Amino acid sequence: MKEKLLKTPILEEKISIPATIGQLFWYVLWQADRPLRWQFIAKAVVAVIGASLVMLKSYQLKVILDSFVAAQAKENISCQDFVIPVVIYISCLVFAKLIIVLRGWIRIFSVPGYYRVILRSFLNHTLGHSSHFFQSNLSGAVSSKLFSLVNSFHQISNLCFTSFISLAINFVYIFIFMILIHPTMGIFFILWFLFFIGFVVPKLAKRLYDKASDYSAANANISGFVTDVLGNNDVVRSFGRQQEEMALFSVHQDSTIDKQVDLQKYALKAFSIQNFTLLVSEVIVLLLLVYGFKQQWVSAGDFVLIVTILINFLNQAGQLVRQLADMIEQFGNCRDAIETLSQPHEITDLAQAEDLEVKTGSIEFENVNFHYPSGYRVFENLSVKIEPGQKVGLVGFSGAGKTTFTRLILRQFEIQQGKILIDNQPINEITQDSLRAQIALIPQDPSLFQRSLMENIRYGRLDATDEEVMEAAQKACCHEFIAEMPEGYQTLVGERGIKLSGGQRQRIAIARAMLRNVPILILDEATSSLDSITEQTIQRDLKKIIQGKTAIVIAHRLSTLSFMDRIIVFQEGKIVEDGSSNELLSKNGHFAYLYKSQSNGLLPREEKPLLNLSQEEQPCLADA
Repeated sequence: MKEKLLKTPILEEKISIPATIGQLFWYVLWQADRPLRWQFIAKAVVAVIGASLVMLKSYQLKVILDSFVAAQAKENISCQDFVIPVVIYISCLVFAKLIIVLRGWIRIFSVPGYYRVILRSFLNHTLGHSSHFFQSNLSGAVSSKLFSLVNSFHQISNLCFTSFISLAINFVYIFIFMILIHPTMGIFFILWFLFFIGFVVPKLAKRLYDKASDYSAANANISGFVTDVLGNNDVVRSFGRQQEEMALFSVHQDSTIDKQVDLQKYALKAFSIQNFTLLVSEVIVLLLLVYGFKQQWVSAGDFVLIVTILINFLNQAGQLVRQLADMIEQFGNCRDAIETLSQPHEITDLAQAEDLEVKTGSIEFENVNFHYPSGYRVFENLSVKIEPGQKVGLVGFSGAGKTTFTRLILRQFEIQQGKILIDNQPINEITQDSLRAQIALIPQDPSLFQRSLMENIRYGRLDATDEEVMEAAQKACCHEFIAEMPEGYQTLVGERGIKLSGGQRQRIAIARAMLRNVPILILDEATSSLDSITEQTIQRDLKKIIQGKTAIVIAHRLSTLSFMDRIIVFQEGKIVEDGSSNELLSKNGHFAYLYKSQSNGLLPREEKPLLNLSQEEQPCLADA
C-alpha cells in the first residue's frame, strides 16, 4: 500500500468541473484526464450498425416473400430466386448476435471508465473545498451524491444509446422506405411522428419532469436525514431518542412515498395515453395496408415490411415514453448532485502562486479582518507576530477566536482584509498544498481513517519506514497499547477511529504529527483526552521534537502551557494580554483569572520525575 501510494500520480484539476448535465457529457467525452470519446464513438457506431441490420433483415424478408409469391403465381418455384435474400437475411441474424456481444464488450470497458473519470474528477474537486463547504454539507450526503452522479450518468448514457439513437436511425430508414415504396404511408408516418414528438411527448415529459424532480429532492432529503442520524447514533442512544428519531423519519418517509406515488400515478396516466395513441396508429396502419393490398398497390412483401418496421418503431417509441420517467428521475439525480459537487472553490491558488519556503518559521498577522460566511465577526484589525522558533500558547474562553486563529494560518478560511505571512510570504500568494505541507496540526478531536494503525500514523509522511513509524508511536506513548492489540500495527481502527478510545486517537494523531517533522506545529487541545501523567510524558517528548520549530498550542488545561515561551490571551476576537506566564500572572488580569479558576494551574517550572522514576524509566502509563 505504501509503495502504491508513493507511485500514484497526483490528479491535478486543470479545467473547470462540469456544472450541467450537458457539460458533464462533454467533459467525459473530450476533456477528462482519460476521456471516453472512443468508447462513445464505438457505442454510436454499434447502435447504427445494429439498427441497420434490423432494417436490412426486414427488407430481405419482404424480398423473400415477394419472390415466393411471384414464383408461386408462375407455378415455377426455383431455389435460386431465394438464395441471395436468404443468405443476406441469415447473415443479418448472425451479425445481429455478434453486435450484441460487441456491445457487451464495449460496456465492460466503458462502465468502469465512467466511474474512473467522474469519481476521480469530482472527488478531487470536492477535496479542494474549504472548511465551510464541509460544515454546510453532510459528508455522508456528499459521498452519496458522488456515487449517485456516476450511476445516473451511466443509466442516462445507456438509454441514449439503446433507445434514442436506435429510434432516430429507425426513423430515418422508415422515412426513406416509406417515401420510396409508398409515399402515402410515408406522409401518414411523418404526420403521426410530428404529432407524437411535438405534442404528446413534451406534454407528458413536462409533468413527469416536475414530479420526478420533486421525488428526487425528497429522496435526497431522506437520505441526508438517515446519514445524519446514523452519524450521531451515540447521541441518539445516550439520550434515549430512538423513538423520536423514528417518528421524524416517518414524517420524511411519508412525504417521500407520497411524491413517489404521485410520480407513479402520473407515469401510469402517461403510459395509458401513449399506449392509446400507439394503438390507434397501429389500427390505422393495418387498415391502410389491407386497403392497399386490396387495391393491389401493396404487395405481400410490402405488407410484411411495413408492419414489421412500423410496428417495431411504434413499440420503440412507446418503450421510450415508458423509460422517460426513469430517465427524468436520473436527470434529477444528476442535476442535484452536480449542483452540490460542482460548486466553485471558495479558496483558490493564484495563477502565479509559488511554493512556500520556510527557513525560520515566523508567522505574522497584519491588520487581519475575518468573519464567517454566516456574518459572525471574529477578528478586526488583528496584528500579531510569532517569532521564528517561538513556542506560543493560546488561551481564552471558548469562542474567543483561538481555533479560528490557527485555521486561518492553514488557510482553511479566507480572510476579508489584511495579510497573513509566513517568513514574510503572504499565504494567499503561495499554493495551499505547499503551505499545509509545512505545518503539522494535532486537532482537539482527531479523526482516523478506516485503515490500519500503521497507515494512519504513516499518513504524516508517506515515505517513512516501519521503524520510523514505530519510533513516532513510542514518543507519542501509543506503542504499548498498539502492541497489545491482536494484529498490532495492522489493526483496523474503524470509521473515524471508533474502535479506539478518545485518548488513544489523540496519541495516534500526535504520533502522526511527530512523524511529519515540519517547521511549524499547531496543537489544538492535543492532550485534552489524556490523563495528567501521560500528558506530562508526552510533553517531555514534544519539547524535544519542537526544538527549533515554531509551535502554537491551544489549551484550556493550563498545565499544557508549562513550557511555552509566550502566552497570548484572546477575548472576543481580541488579544487582551501577551507575555510569559509569570508576566501575565503578575498583571492579575484575564490570564490570572483563568489560572485561579483551575485547581491545577500551571505546572512548576522545574520538572519533577513521575513516581520517583528517572526520565528514561518513566513509562507511558494509563490509557485515556
